[in-house]
Amino acid sequence: WMEWSDISRLFSSGGVCMVRRKWFDYRIRGFFQGPTPNFFLEVVAKREVDAFLTLSQRDNRGLPGEDPDALYKGLLISVSRYHSETDTHVLHANSTLDPEAPSQDACSFYFTRDVGMWVRFLPEHSPYYVFPRVGENSAESMKAFTLGLLSRRKVGKGGLHVNFRRLSTSEKPLEIGMQAALHAAQPQRMSFQYKKPKRPAVLREGVSIQDSKKVT
Repeated sequence: WMEWSDISRLFSSGGVCMVRRKWFDYRIRGFFQGPTPNFFLEVVAKREVDAFLTLSQRDNRGLPGEDPDALYKGLLISVSRYHSETDTHVLHANSTLDPEAPSQDACSFYFTRDVGMWVRFLPEHSPYYVFPRVGENSAESMKAFTLGLLSRRKVGKGGLHVNFRRLSTSEKPLEIGMQAALHAAQPQRMSFQYKKPKRPAVLREGVSIQDSKKVT
């Protein structure tokens, strides 16, 4: 324990670490080319599953001012879900500064290292699509990010399937519409870090989490 007077004197900022000791942790590293991510997630729930999503960029502490990552970009996670009455996908929620309070109304990019959101995946609303998003990023600029999935149940055996997808390079979502862009999306092979409870992280690779292979 520390006195608040010492904390305010010694530290310029603080944070809260959320711990889920028996959950399964998946971290996928990707990049934005301009505003477009090189992958997004297609999530299919066979049963109700709680999860946290995170989107992170490089820590800017200690970076020189001329480094392209010295200034944070605005980040946002958007999740859509299937709407059976209209046979379309609708916005489920966007991330906010409070990971436990995602919003259908707010759509704000936050200039911080990480954003996150809690989500409950339900079979009747599957598939879900999880999109990492970035604010202003010029078309020629590449920006690295890490998308995290922290799931109460193991992907695959736990009733959750997660596939890696990418938007077609020949289609522009704003011109053809998001529904058409989702239909035109292609499988994307990705490498990712997987950590199960009380075990060290391992590197895996594949077009989905459930069918991935360990990288040796």
